[in-house]
Amino acid sequence: MTKNNTQINSLQYSGDWRSLRGPLSIRMTNDYLFRALLQRNKKVLKALICSLLHLEMQVLNEGNWVERSLCYLCREFDNLSRGEDYGEVRPVVHIGILDFTLFEDAPEFYATYWMMNEKSYRKYSDKLRLSVLDLNCIKEATEEDRRYKIDYWAGLFKSTTWEEIKMYAESDEYLQEAADTVYKLTQEEKIRQQCEAREDYYRRTAGRERLLRETQELVREKQSQLDEKQSQLEEKQSQLEEKQSQLDEKQSQLDEKQKQLNEQQAMLDRQSNTIERGIRILICSGKTYGESRGTVAQKLEEGYGLSPEQAEAYVEKYWGEE
Repeated sequence: MTKNNTQINSLQYSGDWRSLRGPLSIRMTNDYLFRALLQRNKKVLKALICSLLHLEMQVLNEGNWVERSLCYLCREFDNLSRGEDYGEVRPVVHIGILDFTLFEDAPEFYATYWMMNEKSYRKYSDKLRLSVLDLNCIKEATEEDRRYKIDYWAGLFKSTTWEEIKMYAESDEYLQEAADTVYKLTQEEKIRQQCEAREDYYRRTAGRERLLRETQELVREKQSQLDEKQSQLEEKQSQLEEKQSQLDEKQSQLDEKQKQLNEQQAMLDRQSNTIERGIRILICSGKTYGESRGTVAQKLEEGYGLSPEQAEAYVEKYWGEE
C-alpha cells in the first residue's frame, strides 16, 4: 500500500462510522471480512441466521458451487456419534451467499432447495436444505424476503460507500451492529492486511481468468480460421475429385471408343484376309484353267472393284504360286 493510501485510510477511519462519507476501502463482499464479522459479533451472526436460516460467502464463481455446497452439506450431515440412533441425526442447513448468479437462465434472489420426489414433489426429508442468496438479484426479492429484511442484509453486504451502509443500517439495530463491527475490524491492522491480501487475490484471480478468457477466445478464433481453411481445402478437394471423376468418365468413354475401333479394325482385318484369300484363289484358279493374266486381272477389277493397277499388283503377287 502506498503512503497516500495509508493517509487516506487513516482519515477515513477516524471517529464514528456514522459520520464517515465516501467509498469503502474494503467491502463486505470480502469473504475474510465477512467471516471476521460473524466470528467477532455473535449477535450479528444470530440475526443473519434468523433472517436466512452452515453459512458462507463466495465472491468468485469457480464453476463448482453446486458440487461444493453439496459436499459441505453432506459432510455436516454426518453428525452422529458412536452409539447414537439414526433418528437422532440433526438437521443441516447450508446457506451460500454468492456475489454471482448461480443459474443465469433462472436468476433468483433467495432460493431454497430440498430433496423431493420428482413426480409428486413430496419432500423426502426436512433434515437437508440448501439455500442460495444472490447479492446481484436484490431487485428480485419477494415480499417474504423483504419482511425478514433479507434484502437489507444483501444491500449492506453489497454497499460500496458509507452512505449506503448508513441507509441500510439506520432502521435495524442488528444491521447497525454489523456496520459498527465492520468499522472496528477494518481499523485493526492485521484484519486490514488479511482483507487487502484477499482483495489482491481477487484481482490476481480476475486477471488470470481474464487472461484465460482472452487466450480461449484467441484459440477459438484460430480454430475458426483453421476450420475455415479446412473447409476450403475440403471444397477444393471435392472439386478436384469431381474433375477427376469427369476425367475418369471421359477416359472410360475413350476406352470404350477404342475398344469399338479395335473391334472394327479386327473385323476389317478379317474381311481383308477373306478378300485376300478370295483374290488368291481366283488368280490361282485362272492360271490353272489357262486364262491369261489380263483376263484374270479384268475379273479382279469386276469382282472386287479394284483399279487396274491394284488388279495387276495382285496378279503379280500370286501368279507365280502353284
